[in-house]
Amino acid sequence: MQDSASFAKNASLTGSTTLASRFEQGCQLVEAGKLPEALNILAECAAGEPSRADYVDTWLGALLQNPAAAVEDRPAAFAALAQLSQEEHWHEVLQQGQLLLRDFPRRTPLLQTLATASASLGYFEAADCYLAAALEISAEQPDLLRQRAKLLAQLRRYDEALETWMHLERVSPDDAGAAGAIASLAIERSRRRHGLKRRVEDFWATAPKPRVRIQPKPPTDNVYGSLASPQKNIAAPVQRTQLQELELAVREFPSHADNYLQLTPLYLERGRDQEAERMLNRGRAATGNNPRVVALWEEVAVKVFEDRVAHARRDAAEHPSANSQTALAQILRERDKLETAVYTSRLQREPGNLALQYELGVRLKRSAKLHDAMKHLQLALGELTVRALAAFELGECHLQLNDVPQALRFYRMASETALTDQAAARKHALYQASVLALRMKLLKNAVRYLRELNRIDPKFRDAATLLQNAQATLSTAESKAASAGRRVSNSSPTV
Repeated sequence: MQDSASFAKNASLTGSTTLASRFEQGCQLVEAGKLPEALNILAECAAGEPSRADYVDTWLGALLQNPAAAVEDRPAAFAALAQLSQEEHWHEVLQQGQLLLRDFPRRTPLLQTLATASASLGYFEAADCYLAAALEISAEQPDLLRQRAKLLAQLRRYDEALETWMHLERVSPDDAGAAGAIASLAIERSRRRHGLKRRVEDFWATAPKPRVRIQPKPPTDNVYGSLASPQKNIAAPVQRTQLQELELAVREFPSHADNYLQLTPLYLERGRDQEAERMLNRGRAATGNNPRVVALWEEVAVKVFEDRVAHARRDAAEHPSANSQTALAQILRERDKLETAVYTSRLQREPGNLALQYELGVRLKRSAKLHDAMKHLQLALGELTVRALAAFELGECHLQLNDVPQALRFYRMASETALTDQAAARKHALYQASVLALRMKLLKNAVRYLRELNRIDPKFRDAATLLQNAQATLSTAESKAASAGRRVSNSSPTV
């Protein structure tokens, strides 16, 4: 086995060509059955480019194939890794965790830690490799299933995420978040089929990559009720579509939740959103507020309001008048009221879900309830995936309250903690931080923020002009300070 020094030396390979050739060599050794030699090479590749999912996946596959040698447990090493993870030193967590995984390849908490570190650094596909490997070892572990389901949804792999949430619901029927997640993913999948934009709460998220269209399922065989399908002993059965069968089942057996869950996506695919909302509203009462029906009703109700808001915006733009502006303002107030109620309800069902704290905070901020919003946004800072977004919203709240130093602090936090797919949030945060730094006469800080923003996006708003003016002002101030220093030196008495 390699020691830490030699492993770090091998991990320092940075040339993509060198790593690619080493990776090919490692794959050939795996095919030849020479796993010990292959593992050394594949470990170099996974450590050299930890963002490469193919490197990580091949290495993990070889690790799980190789019979694990008996080694002594190393509690001190695992304690040090836990400390690094708590302090969020993710690069060190990856380095030390990969070393430990060589000797403990079937330890699922270690794989989970490596997945968390990879996701925190923006290596989402690589993080999924660690979680998939952990689930090969322990397929029924609820926390593993939950973590992977969330990651798959973040990767826009909605079908796999939906299957994972459904598996979690079978393994742990009382899981608080599964019902809402399944409903949300059903909505997202329906929207994707029609080329609609991904409905996400943080508008900073990148657009999803194009996916292959999912073929509609054949007529269902598991609709509850004997009237759901034609009886075999009738000579000329009435041919019904899947939608008609489900509508009939909902009317005949209104207390069975599964029929609502299957019928709703069919309504959405046909643009019958308001009918879907009314049906689910009736279904809430008929099923005794079944959690999945309630969660799906919330999603559809929010979607219906989104469409109403979009229509009101178009009307106000095409026919500007006091009436159209009043109607738009009224629709926005109604939307904010509904969404505030929805996320308040969800937080009651899932009090530990910090991402929901962010969503509720955003809605309260829209309603000008700034102090209430800030309480929820502060809690959301504990969730890595929304930390930067929550920090930005906190900066906005403090700015509206005219607390400029605190606003600058949170804008700076947002720029420093933004994940890879939150580039837009980072740019907006840097811009706002630079504007406030200029306002507070912190010229060096403003120049630093603007330089970073121009490095990322030279055409962002008027950042280039602001940087030029800030540099000129800073240069003038430094010249005056230097001149004043020389005058004081020349006027000093000689000892």
